[in-house]
Amino acid sequence: MESHAAPVIGRVDVATLNHHGNRDSQNEYFVRTLQPRVWIGQSWTVRHPGEEVLRRITSRFVYSGERDLFTNFLHPANRTFLGSLAEEHYTSTSGHIVLRVQAKGDQYDIFILDDKTTERSVIGRFSYLSR
Repeated sequence: MESHAAPVIGRVDVATLNHHGNRDSQNEYFVRTLQPRVWIGQSWTVRHPGEEVLRRITSRFVYSGERDLFTNFLHPANRTFLGSLAEEHYTSTSGHIVLRVQAKGDQYDIFILDDKTTERSVIGRFSYLSR
């Protein structure tokens, strides 16, 4: 399915991981075609994301350029398993992720909200220029 959708979608600034980043998602063609600056994952289990997926979305062979990875939750066992691969590539590994695109569409921000309190305070902000 991803290979059929990729050319229709084309290059993007932000992409979310399909199927929580399970190991059979984000095939190389899909990743190479979209080439997002930002990847967002919605994780809830030790298998999110799969090591194979993390390797594909961070590979400079698949596409060059900077990229930031965000996930709402990186399971402690998966963090240990992924080791330096996760440590080197994730910008944020916990909290609610909010994407806000500015009115003109030329800039967007990723906000990380504290998910451990009901106040949902902003604990991180990352700003980007659209391509």
